[in-house]
Amino acid sequence: MTQPRYNIYFIVHKALRANMAHVLEQLGACDWTDDEDTAQTLTDLRNLLLLCESHLQHENEFVHTAMESRAPGSTSRITLQHEDHMAAIAALREEAEATRNGSRAQRLHAGAALYHHFSCFVAENLEHMLEEETDNNAILWQHYSDDEIRAIEQALVASIEQPKKMLLMPWMLTATNAHERSIMLTVLHSQLPQPAFASILDLLSSRLPQREWLKLPPSLRAAASLAA
Repeated sequence: MTQPRYNIYFIVHKALRANMAHVLEQLGACDWTDDEDTAQTLTDLRNLLLLCESHLQHENEFVHTAMESRAPGSTSRITLQHEDHMAAIAALREEAEATRNGSRAQRLHAGAALYHHFSCFVAENLEHMLEEETDNNAILWQHYSDDEIRAIEQALVASIEQPKKMLLMPWMLTATNAHERSIMLTVLHSQLPQPAFASILDLLSSRLPQREWLKLPPSLRAAASLAA
């Protein structure tokens, strides 16, 4: 049986899909006449759009640059999609701000429109991410070894500002399965100072169902006990 190649998109796209689904649900369920509900929903949207924008920029800088260096012209189609998504992000931000500043009555109409427009954004992104995971990976696998792909990913991750990492981390850890989550936490445990790792465990314990929490290796659960 052939060993699967390293997939640079796999985990981060799981996280983005989960975050998009959450925000889509929040927008659909929001009571736009409730100031607190409106503020929280639009904050969730703002944070997601920030992550989407950052993700596009990092793919352009690291992944697309690598693809073009060994397969010139290979990113032309996907780059145009990125430009469209950047424009969509800017439009959604403007629409969200207008919704935030509207009266309660105005927010009922504006919120419904925002929900529909965001739905289109999610649909386009789901198709886009699948294309990256198939077509882009095929190019990367043809021209790069797994170790080289991991090096591209490591350089990309190292460039991400810490606040953005902390926005994305909960989604990466909750959108993955138990095996993937354990691998990520084991790596983080070896790399982070205890207080930083403890904060991640504390966040994760509040978001993971108990059944999933108990699937963590005993060593990680022990670290969580020490953090507590």
